[in-house]
Amino acid sequence: MYFGNIPDESTYDLEFAKKLYNECLDRNIKCISIHNKKYPKKLLEIYDPPYILYIKGNIDILSKKYIGVIGARDCTWYGSKIAKEITEKLIKKGYGIISGLALRDRYSFTYNST
Repeated sequence: MYFGNIPDESTYDLEFAKKLYNECLDRNIKCISIHNKKYPKKLLEIYDPPYILYIKGNIDILSKKYIGVIGARDCTWYGSKIAKEITEKLIKKGYGIISGLALRDRYSFTYNST
């Protein structure tokens, strides 16, 4: 069995696993393993993917298509307008938007429509 990044001393500690699982249940956190059909397919393509994902909220959002958006700290009004239009079109086509939301990112307002 593959345990990825779980420390060796914890892999055989059933009590630790039970406590962790129960704590997740108490906090409404879902746990999905690498073998679960809802595990993101793209994540399986990376080297050493996490064995377990802890998810709070809508688990079905993991199957959505995403696009990364980066902004500029100093952009023109026109650049902001175009970025907003493109982002809104991507959202309408079903894409989720991923951004680091850097401090003073002028495009960050476009992500609020997600």
